[in-house]
Amino acid sequence: MIIPVYKPVGATPLEAIELLRNKGELGAKERASYAGRLDPMAQGVLLVLTGADLDRQKECESLDKAYSVEVVCGIDTDSNDMLGMPARVPFGSLTENALQSALEIFRGEYTTRVPKFSSVKVSGKTMYAHARAGDAVCAPERTTVIHAITDVCVGECRGEVLRTEAVEKINLVAGDFRQQDISRAWRELSVDEEKFPTITFDISCSSGTYIRSLARDLGEALGTSALVRSLVRTRVGEYAVENCLIV
Repeated sequence: MIIPVYKPVGATPLEAIELLRNKGELGAKERASYAGRLDPMAQGVLLVLTGADLDRQKECESLDKAYSVEVVCGIDTDSNDMLGMPARVPFGSLTENALQSALEIFRGEYTTRVPKFSSVKVSGKTMYAHARAGDAVCAPERTTVIHAITDVCVGECRGEVLRTEAVEKINLVAGDFRQQDISRAWRELSVDEEKFPTITFDISCSSGTYIRSLARDLGEALGTSALVRSLVRTRVGEYAVENCLIV
C-alpha cells in the first residue's frame, strides 16, 4: 500500500511514520518505509510504503514533485533554511526585473551543489555528518529539471517576526539537529529594525531537486544570500496534498 501522508513541520519522515502508527493506520509491527525525504523544516506530501509496495521505493522516489516555496533574502544559514546558524547579509532593494532575470536561470535543466547539510553521501558519510565534523569536503553536484516556476510574488517580513518564527519552528524539532545552538543564535540575531524581502512561488520539478539549494542559488543570483522560510510539498507524482492523511 502507498499512503500519502501530510508530514508536519518539525518531524522527520521516520517520525511521521510513527505518528501514522499512533493513529492506528499502521500495525505496531507492520513494516513501513518512505519515498522521498522531507527535511524537518519542510511539510507536505510524504509517501509511506507498506506491504508489497515496499519494493517500489525507487520508483516512487523518481516521481516528479511540486512545492509551494517562500524564500527570504538578506539572511544566510549554513543549512539554507531556518534550521541553521544565521547571519545577516547586506542587501538592497529587490526589483521585479532583477527577480525575473534571476528566475530564468533555473527554468529547465538545473545543475547545482547539494546542501552542506543533506543526506547525500560522500566517501560513505553523509554531508551533514561531514559538516558537523568540520570535514573539508566538496559538495557533489546534481542535475535536475525545473519544469515550471509560477505564481511569483514579492513581499517583505519584519526581522522580529522572522526571528520568532524561526525559534518556534526549531522548537518543534526532536533529535539532534544542533537545535539549542541554532535557537540561541537566532534569538541573538540583531534584526528587530530590519525588513527582509520575501519571494513566494510554486515550482514543479524532477526528483532530486533540493529547494534549499535553489534558494541559496537564487540569493547568489540576486547578489545576496537567501534561505527557505517555508516549504510545502504539494504533490508527488499523482499524489496531491489534498488527498493526504493528516498525522
